[in-house]
Amino acid sequence: MSNSAMHSVEHMFATCVRNSEIADDVVYFGPMGCQTGFYLVVRDVEPGKVFEITKEVLKQILEYDGPVFGASAIECGHYENLSLDEAKKECRAYLNVLESQTNMEFTYPQ
Repeated sequence: MSNSAMHSVEHMFATCVRNSEIADDVVYFGPMGCQTGFYLVVRDVEPGKVFEITKEVLKQILEYDGPVFGASAIECGHYENLSLDEAKKECRAYLNVLESQTNMEFTYPQ
């Protein structure tokens, strides 16, 4: 994933999930330091609900048509490094993976 794509997904997903039905329980959404993925940290929400909200947010991003959220010098130090098209490409790929899952196991094996 390019830096521009990761940055754009971060802006879009963070804004959408902070305005979702679990908004009050979202602690953080952002890229991993190694830039290989993202952290979504929530409290008091069942894992299955987070899974469903994640899919809803990805769909919301795919349906969105407008400027990337926070794409201004006042809101972001690297606002010029944003692309809705790149964000949508990555969100579509991830949503395809999530929708192909029939049995998500959210506990670690003993």
